[in-house]
Amino acid sequence: MKNIIFIITVFFALILCSVTVSATSITLTSAVEDNKIVTVSGIVSDPVADQRLVVTGCPVLSTDWSNNYDYNIYFNNIAAPLDEDGRFILTLDLSNVHLNDDYVYVIRIGGSNINSPAVIGLERDQSTDSVVVLGDVNLNGYITADDAALTMQYVLYGVSYITDEQIAAMKVTGSDIVTADNAAYIMNKVLDRSFVFPPEE
Repeated sequence: MKNIIFIITVFFALILCSVTVSATSITLTSAVEDNKIVTVSGIVSDPVADQRLVVTGCPVLSTDWSNNYDYNIYFNNIAAPLDEDGRFILTLDLSNVHLNDDYVYVIRIGGSNINSPAVIGLERDQSTDSVVVLGDVNLNGYITADDAALTMQYVLYGVSYITDEQIAAMKVTGSDIVTADNAAYIMNKVLDRSFVFPPEE
C-alpha cells in the first residue's frame, strides 16, 4: 500500500513540475520610416490580459547593434493593439525627433510579462533627414534648456562651431535675426510643451 501511495505522490509531483507559466514573447517583423512616420509590425505570443507594450527607439554606434545602444528615444507605454492572432501594427510620429545621419537606429519593444524585448533595425527614409526641428539647436532629438543655453552662447559670443542647420533650429520667433528672444522662446517650450513657436502656427 505504501508503494502505491509513493508512486501516486511521485506521479503528481512530476505533473506539477512540468506545469510552468509561459512567458509572453514578441517578434518584430518590420520597422519602416516614411516622412518622419515609423510603422512597426510584429506579433505577441501568449499575451497576458491587458497586455502592454513599451516602445523605444535607440540610435546605436555600430552596425553590430545587438547590445550597443547609445541613448533611448522613449515613445510610449501603450495597451497592445493586438488582433485575435496577436499581430499588431504601431505608428510612431518622429516629427519632433532629429535623426542623426551617422547613426543606425533600432526599434526596441518590451512590455508586460516579456522577458526578452525584441529589437529590429529601422529602415530609414533618408530624404527626410534635412528637416529642421525648431528649438532642437544641439540636434539631439530633444528640446531642452541646453538648446536655449546654446542659443544664448551664439547671441553673446557668435560661436564659430554652430552649423547652418543649428542656426535654422534657433529661428523660433519667425524672424531671421537670432536674439535673446529666441532663447527665451525655446525655454518657454521646455517649460510648457503645449507652447507653439510662431513659425509653426
